[in-house]
Amino acid sequence: MKPTTEKVKILLVDDKPENLFSLEAILEGNDREIISASSGNEALKLAIKHEFALILTDVQMPGMDGFEMVEILRSNPKNKNIPIIFVTAISKEEKYVYKGYNEGAVDYLFKPLDANIVQAKTEVFITLHKQKQQLELQKQKLQQVNVQKNKYLGMAAHDLRNPLGVMQYFSSILLEEAKEMLTPEFYQHIEVIHSSSNFMINMVNELLDISKIESGTFTLNKQAASAISLVKEAVSVNRIFAHKKKIEITADVSNDIPSMMLDYPKLTQVLNNLIGNAIKYSAPKSKITVFASSNDDNLTIKVIDEGQGIPKSDIKKLFQPFQTTSIKATAGEKSTGLGLTIASKMVEAHNGSIKVDSELGNGSTFTVSIPIIRVEQEERQTTPFGAKEDHTDGYRELLICEDDLMIQMLMKHVLQVFDVKVHFAMNGKEGLDILKTNSKIDLVFTDLNMPVMSGNELINQIKKQDLNVDVVVLTGKITEDIVNASNNSDSLRYLEKPINRSDLQHILESKGKNKKMLAS
Repeated sequence: MKPTTEKVKILLVDDKPENLFSLEAILEGNDREIISASSGNEALKLAIKHEFALILTDVQMPGMDGFEMVEILRSNPKNKNIPIIFVTAISKEEKYVYKGYNEGAVDYLFKPLDANIVQAKTEVFITLHKQKQQLELQKQKLQQVNVQKNKYLGMAAHDLRNPLGVMQYFSSILLEEAKEMLTPEFYQHIEVIHSSSNFMINMVNELLDISKIESGTFTLNKQAASAISLVKEAVSVNRIFAHKKKIEITADVSNDIPSMMLDYPKLTQVLNNLIGNAIKYSAPKSKITVFASSNDDNLTIKVIDEGQGIPKSDIKKLFQPFQTTSIKATAGEKSTGLGLTIASKMVEAHNGSIKVDSELGNGSTFTVSIPIIRVEQEERQTTPFGAKEDHTDGYRELLICEDDLMIQMLMKHVLQVFDVKVHFAMNGKEGLDILKTNSKIDLVFTDLNMPVMSGNELINQIKKQDLNVDVVVLTGKITEDIVNASNNSDSLRYLEKPINRSDLQHILESKGKNKKMLAS
């Protein structure tokens, strides 16, 4: 955007030099540059080179008249919004005036010209042009501020996820395995820590998602997947939370839904949000039903609850960011007001739609509809760099390159239940040295941001030296670059922090099997 201190440009078009001279004398000023053209063709060429705030053109000109020139000018998107005033000595009859307006004129000036009227009308359009420039500058500044906000928000959220994930994991271990050793009071304290860390992780994840959406870096990673499994898994996971409120949740899933191309983690997140909300706003001992079916064109998923319903005045703001309804959660659960916004954007990214039907006091039905993109062929097999296919039962010896000691401790604890040998390195160089001396390692987990040698450098060295290992990138923020790199390699996958046991189990059991991207 050009600075507003530049002079605004006005184009005058007339085949008679004396008319151009007269207009220039009337319109001259310190804040403007007057450019003249003696024909329609010359004016069109000048309009390509310059940004004009206003064009004043004669109507009657040889070769190409003013009407024809404006018609051609308007066909170029760059020029379609330039104000144009016709300057004419022809009849003031309505049919001629109408023709001018129909061709795109904003006003008419009739000869002989009144200098005061010409100056007054020109000043209006110059003022409007300057205001437009100011608005454009303000818009650019706001966009820059928004980009910086999303950048710092993403960085802060990324840095928060690791310690929160560790708190969440180890508090869950204490709740599961140390219940008999704790007094009721201490057990309650740990429950508070666990529920608070869960809420904080969900909030951080939602802030990350909304920053990706607002910055335009939100992308899908579509893979061949079973929508049947997706729905059943989401229902199964949420039964744990429903059970705590004595809510019955059932799945009614058609068995003839075809495999389709979709972003499995993101649609899982959509379902978890819809089912989670149904649980959150339903009373104990009520029922929630999740239906899934398909026709030739669309997958349809419905989440139906017997909750409080939503007032009509609240429905219109459901999918707007940071908006909450007047309905309160039945057990005091908290909400960021971002979940449904993110869910709707994820569905829209699949070219689908999400809608709600609700009646106050009679529950709600959220319906997701997604076009079916059928799977044309089998996915590629997972193959290590430069190695032959390996169809053994799983990975047996692992290397974890991670400079965060808390994440090391978490992974060590999670992995202790698996029959694997684990090596740790604080950076890529240490990891590469270990790989060179131990040929039994068949899987590497690596962080990307490490001192001495980064994860990206380690991956490049593994490829360059043709080391026979698969690689899983550990990342707190999945970027488009990571997704693209994974899609272009048979042995590079990614895992989003904080790490959980089920994701690790899937990775460890996936050697030699079809690759499935993992993202929390």
